[in-house]
Formats: sequence, structure tokens, C-alpha cells
Amino acid sequence: DLATGVRAAAWEVPGVTQVVAMPGACAAVTASADLQFAPTETQARTVASQVLALDATREGICVATSDDVQIIKPNGDARKLLSSKPDVRAVTCTPEFVIRGTTNGLLELHRATEEGTWVRNDTVYESLPTSQVSALAILPGDLLAVGFASGELGLWGLGHGRRLASTYVHGPVRHLAVHGTQLHGLSELGDLATLELAAFSAPYVELLAEMEGVVGE
Repeated sequence: DLATGVRAAAWEVPGVTQVVAMPGACAAVTASADLQFAPTETQARTVASQVLALDATREGICVATSDDVQIIKPNGDARKLLSSKPDVRAVTCTPEFVIRGTTNGLLELHRATEEGTWVRNDTVYESLPTSQVSALAILPGDLLAVGFASGELGLWGLGHGRRLASTYVHGPVRHLAVHGTQLHGLSELGDLATLELAAFSAPYVELLAEMEGVVGE
């Protein structure tokens, strides 16, 4: 507990490779690529196997396995969203979108339909590096943050796919976080880089798109 400093729960994991947390629960990926999930009031249990990527979101833990992409709620219940692919190395989701990043640097965006199914969006993300995607974050204002194994940290329009900004860290980008109007990217070597988000609000980006359209006519 961050407020009291009291240990809320503990369990043994055979070879931890990644840990994610949400209110009331924690999950860890084992050396054998199993996902162990532990609400603080119950025993840990394996909820997914052959884990390729995962991300803690407001809705739960978004997990890509060799078979599917699913969301695991804080109570441990899992719901399948999509079929998966073996080359997925990063994933994140919201109630409206699921996006996956692959070993060769490609991004696949799927959106939810009114019928509760998912369809692939035809968005083409411009100027993507040919490097494995290592971290993803869907941000407010129709923005997408992407980290790569090459150390590049970039910002794209989620819906229109334009590349808006980029910077670099030393080592593969592993963690993305937003504080105020800044996006922070942390590498596995401990290097930190920051992108300012204020200039890329949705109205500003829409205005740029309109201006490009006028210039091109």
C-alpha cells in the first residue's frame, strides 16, 4: 500500500520478467510466459499462457498471447477481444480501440463496433521505423505514443496516422507515462526522454490537416 507502506500481498513467481499493477490487483509474467494474476484478497492464479505482450489500462490488463488479445478485469475475469498473431510484441487497448505492434515495426489498429465486434481500421501510420515495437500508449486528443527497440520514441495521430514528433533514448523503450502535458519514455537501460504534448491537441492537429489540404489543392 503506497499510502501506509504496509505489504498488501505477496506470492512466489518462478522467474519474473514483467510486473504490472492496477487498483486492487497485481500481475506478473513468469519465465515460461505465463501470466499470474493476484487480487490482493485471494491467491494468485495463472490466467493466460504464452504471453507475448501486455499493458495495464484503466479497464484492466490488456494481454496479447499467441492465440488472442484479451482484457483481464481487476476481479480476474477475462474477455477475448481479438485473435492474435505470433509477431505481436506490444499491445494496448481502450473500450474503443485495440492496437498491436509487431516485431518489424508495424502497427495494427482495431476499433469497436456498435455490435460489440472489432474491425481493423485502415489507418496507415507514416514513417514508422523498421524496428520492433516495444511499448504503446493511447493518449487523450487522438494521439498514439510508440516506443521501439531501437530507442526511438514517437508520437502519431491515432486516427489519421500522421507522424507528429519523435525523440530517442539509449536502449529499447520499455515504459511510457504521461504527467501533465508531457510524455515520458524510459528505456530498459534507464535512459529517459520527454515529448511535450500541448502542441498536439486534437484541434491543432485538425487545423494542420486542413492547411495541408488547402496547400495541396
